[in-house]
Amino acid sequence: MSETVNGLTERQGIYLLSHSVGLPLPNAERAAAKAFWTPWETGNGDIWQHWLGTIEAFRAELALLIARIVKKPAQTLRHAQSR
Repeated sequence: MSETVNGLTERQGIYLLSHSVGLPLPNAERAAAKAFWTPWETGNGDIWQHWLGTIEAFRAELALLIARIVKKPAQTLRHAQSR
C-alpha cells in the first residue's frame, strides 16, 4: 500500500528493491507519458529534432550534476565517444 506525502510516495511495510532508482515520484507516470507520447501523437515529420533536443538537454543537465560532484565547471567536462 502506498500514499503520497509532501509530493513523495511513501509505502507501508518494507521496501526490498535494491536498485539505485528508488521509488518513483507520484507524477512520474503522467510526466513520462506527456514527455514521450504527446510529441509522437501531435508531432509532424520533424519529430527527431524534438528527440535530439531532449537528449541534448539531458546531457547538459547531467554535465551540471557531474560538475557539482567533481567540483569543476561543466564547460570543462568532455565526453568520450563510444566505439
